[in-house]
Amino acid sequence: MLKPVYEAVIRTGSVPVLIFLVTFGMTLFETARVPILEEAVCRSLAVDDCRHDRTAQARLASINGWIDFATAVQGILLVLPYAWLAEQMNKHQLLLIGFTTSILSMAYFLVITRAGSTALCGVLLDGFATAIIPVAISIYAISIAIMARSCIHCAQKRGRRDYADGSCQGLLDDNNENDEDANNNNGGSIRLAKQTRYTKAMFPLAAYKEMIGQGVIAWGLLFYFFKVVAVDTQFIQTQWVVRRFAWNFSAAAYIYAYTALFCLLVLAGLPFLSSYLIRRYNGNTQRMEITILRLSIASHAIGSLAMGLAPSRALYIAAVSFSALSVGAIDTFKSFLSGFCSPDQITELYATFSLVETATHVVASRMWTAILIASFDLNGIAMGLPFLVSAGISAIAFCLIWSMARYTKPMSSYALIHTI
Repeated sequence: MLKPVYEAVIRTGSVPVLIFLVTFGMTLFETARVPILEEAVCRSLAVDDCRHDRTAQARLASINGWIDFATAVQGILLVLPYAWLAEQMNKHQLLLIGFTTSILSMAYFLVITRAGSTALCGVLLDGFATAIIPVAISIYAISIAIMARSCIHCAQKRGRRDYADGSCQGLLDDNNENDEDANNNNGGSIRLAKQTRYTKAMFPLAAYKEMIGQGVIAWGLLFYFFKVVAVDTQFIQTQWVVRRFAWNFSAAAYIYAYTALFCLLVLAGLPFLSSYLIRRYNGNTQRMEITILRLSIASHAIGSLAMGLAPSRALYIAAVSFSALSVGAIDTFKSFLSGFCSPDQITELYATFSLVETATHVVASRMWTAILIASFDLNGIAMGLPFLVSAGISAIAFCLIWSMARYTKPMSSYALIHTI
């Protein structure tokens, strides 16, 4: 029986298998993290049941928040070694290193929690929070500089050097018109060489500035920020559900398994909806994407509001199902925004997405933790404060995506830079 599986793996290749294993392992890790942490906190506080103990829940939320914060910062920090490793190794070796790193981090987490020292880690993180945040900001600034340098290198390799050379040739022609003896003057040659190096180095950075300076890109990145913040309630959702409805963590895990299955069904139906909308809009893909985005953001806003107001478990599950209709919104948005960029800009656009998303995770992890802890002192409808706030943020994102409908055609002004 194992032979067909082995042959299927060989035909598929190692990369998809590694991606599957990492995704599966991280899913198990995220599912087990909160109950393991709660067990460690209960043991450290000598409490039998932490679900209704305010001190234990606040400690658990604080530790979870710092772990999410550290995970987001780790995503930035990994840019440093992986940027170097990417130039030294092929993609299979790089994925193998990433897979090994994920396994080691999960094993380390389980070891320290089972040893009962997780509460101590939380105390240390809380005590040195003022020092950790500036360090994280410094790491982020360093990674931006390294990414910019990497983009310069990639841009020069894929052909922008031709543009720089053409610009420098224009400088040379202007110089000849103003001073016919410039080519015979050694000083003029030195100045021209300096101008050439400056143009080659500065063009990719100017490309970034020009791309982000477009109205649709700027509005899009602002929307992306609010969308990621709204979705990041996932950081605290498990703990909130267990406390709000007195579920155990096993029941919460079943709910999320159902949600994942429902999301897969929604993703399977998206191509049919896309085909219908394309026919309706006479082949205008951007109007199709805008419509899907509006529906997705609206469903997330309404679903989050219903989750926060749900008085019973059944209504909460129905609200989760409605919120799951928003799955795929981020990928659809990236596709929509890339339609306003030239092919050479796609790399810069997705690098910018990555930077914005990581920075947003860093901010959101602490914000949602604080809101969750504040909700512990509330009663009734106000207990759903995290999801009520998420619904409000989703409403802001909906207004932004609605206003972006005026951009119905790709902007070609930036593309002219590559053709002049």
